[in-house]
Amino acid sequence: MDPVVARRVTISVVAAMAAGGVAVAGGACSSSELSPAENGRIVVDPGGTYGAEVTVRVVGAGRVSGAGGVVDCPRACFARVVSRTASAGAVRLVADAPRGVRFVGWTFATSALGTRGRGPEGCNPVTRAAAVLEPTAEPEIALPFGETTGTAKPGSDATCAAFTTVPEAYDVTATFEGSAPNADGGEDAGEGLAPLFASPLVGAEAGAVGVYGERVYWHVARSSEHAIASGVVGGGAALVGGTRSTSAVRLAHVGESFFVVQYENRRIAAVAASNGATAASSFLTGFTCAALASDTARVYCRTPDALVSWAPNGSGEQIVYNGLPPGSDLALDAARVYLTDESARPGATKIVAATRAADGDAGASVPPLSVLVSEVDSPSQLHATAARLFWVAGDELVGSRVQSAFIGGGAVTSYGTAAPRRLLLVPDPTSPSAACVGIVPAGGIGGASIARAAGGTLSPIASGLPDIGGVAATLEHVYWTQRDGAVYRQVRP
Repeated sequence: MDPVVARRVTISVVAAMAAGGVAVAGGACSSSELSPAENGRIVVDPGGTYGAEVTVRVVGAGRVSGAGGVVDCPRACFARVVSRTASAGAVRLVADAPRGVRFVGWTFATSALGTRGRGPEGCNPVTRAAAVLEPTAEPEIALPFGETTGTAKPGSDATCAAFTTVPEAYDVTATFEGSAPNADGGEDAGEGLAPLFASPLVGAEAGAVGVYGERVYWHVARSSEHAIASGVVGGGAALVGGTRSTSAVRLAHVGESFFVVQYENRRIAAVAASNGATAASSFLTGFTCAALASDTARVYCRTPDALVSWAPNGSGEQIVYNGLPPGSDLALDAARVYLTDESARPGATKIVAATRAADGDAGASVPPLSVLVSEVDSPSQLHATAARLFWVAGDELVGSRVQSAFIGGGAVTSYGTAAPRRLLLVPDPTSPSAACVGIVPAGGIGGASIARAAGGTLSPIASGLPDIGGVAATLEHVYWTQRDGAVYRQVRP
């Protein structure tokens, strides 16, 4: 069975003009991840600028219908509904969950979406930000009509300013949970599944794993030998830069652009993974990092009281902040730095945020901290998505579980009850309101699984795994490593 994945599509079918002067456009599947204007397919212009353009993504084994029958999405679709007059109206969408599948809810993205305005071709596409509504678990939603002023095509002349009024835009995701797992090698992802890549270091065990397009990177270790391995789907695997003798790996970080490891001897190895690099930069630091992070240009290290950054080759060391509160975790996005603050009593850790400043070697004290979440039990593996903060709370020997809160703070959502187990947490690229988690029972051997954390519940993705060393997720697959040093993957339900 093919996996159900979200793909943005374009359409070029026009429905008949309704009596109220409303024109509708809609259509079917494509492999494009671009908006209608971006991929060269321009939706028809019914002549008005008041209405709604809706991009729908379906995650899971459900379906979305609506917009007068134009929208019927098992995966993704696009609809444009435009009124010739500025009258009240809305695009209504309904989430349909088959037996055994649960509808989790609707979420909205602030995407920059292009469209064809009413001006000449040289003015198009007109780009504007999608409108955002509150997330909801109600199966039916109404997306109000409206119009907004966008931005004409870069480089266009001043006459285009008269043609930048376009319909309101929405980028909405409907998430469903449920259905049986479907492994690449069969229905069960247990003992018999063949590896995607065997370890290029014979006899090694495997840890952290990251996926960048068709290339996979993962950490392997054999006694005191450590290395980063890499392979391209459909091809073989090799070590990236050979092995390194060290006592242990202290930390591993899988970022958007870099795969980073810090060893116990304060040496950092960084691979420009988003560029498909087959060599690692390695450099010694004067710091033992409590946590690692990265953006598209630099690697960051949280020390006991400072935030330090380097270019991925180790050059340009900068002290970004001094005077951090005690803590052991770090996450960042384009706007803020997220930290754990362990200055209170045990079991009462706070998650705080600071506005990101331009990197510089000024040794600046940390700016005012905003408390997002209080009274958290030993948070670790902090991740920031566009919508939520995710972390693992508790201790694997006593009891641990996944928790999250909105990116701006607020109430904490727990996913399942705490239990003795090791949890390996990664963001889920199918939704900013979800994460994937590897679950390794106490004892570490047999009965491991991978689940999706969303809507306050854990839904199974893969089960019956011998063990898990690291987890990664894409739109179509989950990947994990095992003690045999190999990488495995399974089609997502």
